[in-house]
Amino acid sequence: MLTAVLAGRAPEDVVALIDTLILDVGEHFDAEMKIITAAGFPGAAAHAEIHRDLLERAQHLQPRPSCCHTATSGSRRGLQFASNEIKMISL
Repeated sequence: MLTAVLAGRAPEDVVALIDTLILDVGEHFDAEMKIITAAGFPGAAAHAEIHRDLLERAQHLQPRPSCCHTATSGSRRGLQFASNEIKMISL
């Protein structure tokens, strides 16, 4: 994503990359929840809530091409979300 933004890719391209990232993270969360639920993890419900909140915040932060003047300005919040929020939850 960062490479796409720095290369000056069209805002629509960068938004599509962020959309794909959010979908991939959602799939990861689903797979993770199946594993921890099957293992009887006592905090599974609370952990699932963290996942839901994170994905909801990602959708609200996701820039749309119609509001982007350039890939760099339009994608800043999406990239900030990706670099901070998703990395933190995966640690």
